[in-house]
Amino acid sequence: MMRKAVIVVLTLATLATAVAWIVTVKWRYCHCNRQSLITVCGGGISVSRFSLPVQAVLPMMPVEGWSRRPDYPLVPPSNIGWPRYQATLGTYVYVPYWLLIALFAPYPAAAFVCGPLRRFRRCDRGLCSTCGYNLTGNESGQCPECGTEIKRA
Repeated sequence: MMRKAVIVVLTLATLATAVAWIVTVKWRYCHCNRQSLITVCGGGISVSRFSLPVQAVLPMMPVEGWSRRPDYPLVPPSNIGWPRYQATLGTYVYVPYWLLIALFAPYPAAAFVCGPLRRFRRCDRGLCSTCGYNLTGNESGQCPECGTEIKRA
């Protein structure tokens, strides 16, 4: 049961990351606090923690909460303002979407492929396809361990 829950959670995390990637191709979503800024944009998710209040460093940011704006570079393309931004930046973490998908997707994908193969191999070896109980000599047509109906070839 725990294995299925992990597969479901990782599948949902993969889908949510893919949807976030698609939604943020043209728009940047920012959440501003007093000294931190979370940005969800077309390339990934970034979290910035400043030594000064965010509005002192980036005056175009809203005071509090989430905002949606067209995707543009957070730092001006010219060097005007970049030294001030860099000097007041305490911590900066950036996680690209492809990395999140690469972390979340392999286990559900393997389970999706290996699950049917496991059931097929169990049936070939005379085991219950659901729980793996040895059904040698069983004549009832039902697994005594889990109650699954046995399909005989």
